[in-house]
Amino acid sequence: MRIGGICSTGALDQQDERIVQSGLDFAPFLAGGWFNDNHGKKSTDVVGYPTDAKFVRKGERLPDGSNAGTDGWWVEGYLLDTEDGRKTWALARSLAGSPRKLGFSIEGKVQRRASKDPSKILRAVVRHVAITHVPVNTGTE
Repeated sequence: MRIGGICSTGALDQQDERIVQSGLDFAPFLAGGWFNDNHGKKSTDVVGYPTDAKFVRKGERLPDGSNAGTDGWWVEGYLLDTEDGRKTWALARSLAGSPRKLGFSIEGKVQRRASKDPSKILRAVVRHVAITHVPVNTGTE
């Protein structure tokens, strides 16, 4: 069960923060990170693993055939053949064509904020990506 989408953009999020996309490091996510269910911390909340993360520019053709609406990060990977992995897959598929969608939320550690504007994240390490129905960055999908 392949999954992919935009997991981060430079848009102002619902926590009034903005992430400079060129400052994100996805190496830890690709090396040992997971897709999890809605930021769950239990081992059983793991629903998949990544195979790729790449920076995309506005207008660039994405792997799903659409065009990027803004600069951001595309991630993809596989959902696990577990009950929760199958439920996530079924939910995402059932939402296709509806006005609602699942989104992504990056997890990791902020390494540097702008000194004059602490709501601006200049550098961060991404360790995991949550699949969620309530993404803080509403531009993810």
